Amino acid sequence: MVMPFDIEHLHCRRKNLTSQQASLLAYTWNHFLQHGTWIPTRTAHRLLGKSSTVEAIDGLGGSIMLERSASGNDPSTYHLTSPGMLLADESGEALRLLARLLRLFRDTFLDDDNVQTLSGTEIVQSLHLASSEESLMRRIVAVDHLWTGGGSSGPHEWSVSLPSFVDDLPEAGDLEAFAITRAFEAYDPAIPAWDIERRQYSRVQASPNQSALPFIKHDELRSVLERDLEELTIAHEHRCWKSCLILAGGILEGVLFDALHQITGEEMSSDDLSVLAAEAGERGLLDTPASHLSQALRTYRNLIHPRRHLKELTVITADEGAVAYRALHACLRSVAQNLPRLTR
Repeated sequence: MVMPFDIEHLHCRRKNLTSQQASLLAYTWNHFLQHGTWIPTRTAHRLLGKSSTVEAIDGLGGSIMLERSASGNDPSTYHLTSPGMLLADESGEALRLLARLLRLFRDTFLDDDNVQTLSGTEIVQSLHLASSEESLMRRIVAVDHLWTGGGSSGPHEWSVSLPSFVDDLPEAGDLEAFAITRAFEAYDPAIPAWDIERRQYSRVQASPNQSALPFIKHDELRSVLERDLEELTIAHEHRCWKSCLILAGGILEGVLFDALHQITGEEMSSDDLSVLAAEAGERGLLDTPASHLSQALRTYRNLIHPRRHLKELTVITADEGAVAYRALHACLRSVAQNLPRLTR
């Protein structure tokens, strides 16, 4: 089997890295090797400077390195993908160890194609791994799911499932070249490294002709609202309740403003959510339950006004954030259902 990528391809890619990119990859990989966790963004910024780090990541792209947003008590971090790992692995130790693992997968498959999983103990014994090599192997398979079919990892015990491509390995020949090819064959320089942009990119790629808000006629407004909707989803996932309130209210204002303009042929005299929601309810754009929810959303959003917040010391909890999220989506469903009838 001819591999389109080989070790020379990897060396060539390394030569094309800027010094900032090479340093960032090395710091990130070494941090992961030492700690078993990805480097916090603030740590990278302290070591290399924020502007230099951002510039380096923009140049590398999301196929090499990516940001993961903060979640709960976990800080935002920078991660390497498998191509990023191979670029950071200048000694070639990770690549050689990965090829040994692939060889074990191949031999296991040829011996018994019913085997689905290998325990860490089986891997260590079969490959005669030293303790440091076992630690590195565990890091390699934890980078992403490119090399295995999944697995489990505990403080002492670990296992991996054989990958779906295991039946390709008997014909692969040079397994280091196979690993490099598998890592880089799906490389997409357009994938954003930054979390919010990457999620939006993935959604568009999955449904390139499908808008999340197809009933919004104003192209620029629709683009803004779709980005806000994506950010709202992330805020909700990460339990950022105040952000949920702000984003949900702003999205609904924009949606109602555009939809009412389509119905009346005139721009609304106010873009205040209470005015828009009342008009939408009167015209049947929002069903009665959705209209009530829109008013609840307006009430909750008012809680975060800075002056009111200082006066009443309001605390935004999961209840308010969850209601705002559900209220917005109920209103969006109502608009999508009723707007075609009202604009005939």
